[in-house]
Amino acid sequence: DFIKNPKKSSLKKFDDKKAEALGEELKQLIETVRREKTKKQFALNKEVQKITVFGPPELSQILEEVQKTMNAKQIERKLGKGETKVNEKVSLTIDF
Repeated sequence: DFIKNPKKSSLKKFDDKKAEALGEELKQLIETVRREKTKKQFALNKEVQKITVFGPPELSQILEEVQKTMNAKQIERKLGKGETKVNEKVSLTIDF
């Protein structure tokens, strides 16, 4: 139905700005962890002991996804600053 007539589709247009922002945070967190694993010549599929994410409370909603994707034994969110900057308001520390 969408392909034949996209204007009459029953699919809702994605416009939830909060969900979009969280998705962007998720993408940036995963990119940063991958970059750090590569820098340390640590296999991307190898388990890390712990990832500590420093940032606002709403990040708690995406931590499980980061943990699963990056194969972390533990993950937590804290306030403060981590060793590696993700963006202006988020940083992280990885215990290999």
